[in-house]
Amino acid sequence: MRRFPASPLKRWRDVSVCCRKARRRLRASELVARVRYPHQSLFGRWRDEDEAAVQQAMRATGVADIAAQPVDQLSGGQRQRVWIAMVLAQQTLLLHDLNQACRYATHLIAMRNG
Repeated sequence: MRRFPASPLKRWRDVSVCCRKARRRLRASELVARVRYPHQSLFGRWRDEDEAAVQQAMRATGVADIAAQPVDQLSGGQRQRVWIAMVLAQQTLLLHDLNQACRYATHLIAMRNG
């Protein structure tokens, strides 16, 4: 992992948040939006491309209609889709070397045509 520059490593490592519980009473859209912060500069502001990434991820996972609901009031399946939307909104480069992925991950999910 030391071979990666800091920013891409941080983005890749942030995928690990997908199994944690949401803290406080965050709306689903706020939770998904949090993963966009590594894409911003030190003094960066929320950009149109950040909003587009969040909206696209929420549409792709079918949670756009529950964006304003608090995460702690969602069903288990809805919560899982919000976590997946977080991963998609990161727009992280995928690891193509499964051996390397197995080395660092505790769980792997493989998708075909997806």
